[in-house]
Amino acid sequence: MLHSEILTAKYCDESIFEACDAHGMLATDAIKILDYEPFAYCKAYGKSAEAGNVAILVYEFASDEWNVVSWHTVWSKSGSADGFVWPYIR
Repeated sequence: MLHSEILTAKYCDESIFEACDAHGMLATDAIKILDYEPFAYCKAYGKSAEAGNVAILVYEFASDEWNVVSWHTVWSKSGSADGFVWPYIR
């Protein structure tokens, strides 16, 4: 958990939030960075009141922005997800 706190403090910025919000299904209230490779790859956990999602983002140099390439829901208020997730965001 300390690893994600350090990555989040160091690399989480508005562009990660914007990429998740632009995706449509990943509206988030808070994000924690789980894994990060500068200007290449980001694995982020996003939490909202309705669900928790893990998203994989890649950096596109042509457009100078992060884009979500895949995601999966690890918990849902409606009970439609059954993945295990450590409570990254409390």
